[in-house]
Amino acid sequence: MKWNGVALLVLLVFSAGCGGPAGLKAADDLALNRDYLGAVKVYDRVLQNVSDDATRRPIEKKLENTKVALVDEYLMQAGEQYLEMGTPDIPTLGIILNSLQSVQRWDDTKGRIGRSIAFYKEKIAKIHALVELYLSKAIIAAYAFEYTLALQVIDAAEKLDPENRSVDFARTRVKRRQVFYGEVLTLLAEKDVDGAVEKFHKLAATFNPHPSLTAAPFAADVLALIEEKVRSLTADNRWHEAVNYIKRLNLPELNGLLRDVRRGAVDHFPRTAETHRKK
Repeated sequence: MKWNGVALLVLLVFSAGCGGPAGLKAADDLALNRDYLGAVKVYDRVLQNVSDDATRRPIEKKLENTKVALVDEYLMQAGEQYLEMGTPDIPTLGIILNSLQSVQRWDDTKGRIGRSIAFYKEKIAKIHALVELYLSKAIIAAYAFEYTLALQVIDAAEKLDPENRSVDFARTRVKRRQVFYGEVLTLLAEKDVDGAVEKFHKLAATFNPHPSLTAAPFAADVLALIEEKVRSLTADNRWHEAVNYIKRLNLPELNGLLRDVRRGAVDHFPRTAETHRKK
């Protein structure tokens, strides 16, 4: 068994003599067996029942030496856990932090436990901030219809903080949008532009603000199919139907097309009326 300097000092101090107030031997035995946490608790109880300074001083010295050994033990354990993580994550850091906080009452005179707690709290805060950054990036990616990227970023956030409910919520929302997006593509492949636009509205409704159709990768296909259908209607002189069709789609991107169709209708009806009068 290897003994560090503090542990060896504790051994020598406790070997220097036993006896004294009730419980002192039990504390010494715990310290000799390297149960430093148990020892400091018993030393503390012993001191509560000792009033004269001559008796207290050697016990206080043993208590302080044992606290140093206890702090060494917990800091070494914390450091090993931290290094074993590779990439720090919230659950493991939480375990380390809880362990240190459990013995903070028995910190040594240098306050090493307190400083270590502050260090790990800062690490946790930075990871929380990084997770929030990842979730923001996922939202931006989803808004740009880049669902694979969004889910990859969410996966990275989950590795850092697997119990974060915001991560689960973000994944659920992105997957729902991904389903709508896939349905839009399927409908477009079937040339069902009306169904595709309806599904796009459902997709857009999951965002605030709603994304523009022109930002979608399939925008050109949708607009081309709509324009094709409008041309077919106007070619058959179904101007009123064409206007209503464009309005029903409720896409700001079609405002220019709507103006053109209305202008065409205005030009068409007088010509038609004049033709009827001549007949």
